[in-house]
Amino acid sequence: MRKIPLIQVIAAFLLMGMWAGASGGISWLLLHRWSGAGPFLYFAAFAVAWVIVGVGIHRALMAFFPLLEGEVPPGSRQEFIYHVFYLPFLFFLFYPLALPKMIPIPLTRLFFWCFGARLGRNTYPGACMIFDPHFVTLGDNVILGYQSSLIPHAIEGENRLSHTPIRIGNNAVIGVNAVILGGVTVGERAVVAAGAVVPKSTVIPPREIWGGLPARRIGLVE
Repeated sequence: MRKIPLIQVIAAFLLMGMWAGASGGISWLLLHRWSGAGPFLYFAAFAVAWVIVGVGIHRALMAFFPLLEGEVPPGSRQEFIYHVFYLPFLFFLFYPLALPKMIPIPLTRLFFWCFGARLGRNTYPGACMIFDPHFVTLGDNVILGYQSSLIPHAIEGENRLSHTPIRIGNNAVIGVNAVILGGVTVGERAVVAAGAVVPKSTVIPPREIWGGLPARRIGLVE
């Protein structure tokens, strides 16, 4: 993991301070005239405001300062965007909600869409984990098995960091505990078997069944 420059750390904390201030201000405006509002209600209002304000800031920043696919060179503008405009929202908003599976399945579609995932019709991520949703595209009627993982980022050595999009076609099935790494394309009606690990930049043709570690073709969908 590369070292984060001090100036970027300071910038990230300033941004988070503005985020916290806005959330606190909104919760105070909503509750300060209600004499029955106790500490728990203020905390609950702050937590809700933290999520709503955080999603809004994150989407605005990604619209004006997009994190691009490919490598993130040290000292580059993309590195600043990654460390200041992207990571804080992953660490203090996205991961705390996504990793413990706190989002009800009917709401997972909205949740991952809020963080940039492109989702086709009738596709609900459910109990899977999509890291870096900004780099993931799912087609219509995609099934994602329990504890399956889509991981578009790669951290290799001390300084190499990259993001490569994952694309999964219509009616594809990703099995329980399967892992899809960056740059993978899964064709329409293809199946990734339970526990499979699909290496980076693999292309799985439509209607093929892949399994194993590393994953390889093991059959065809009838």
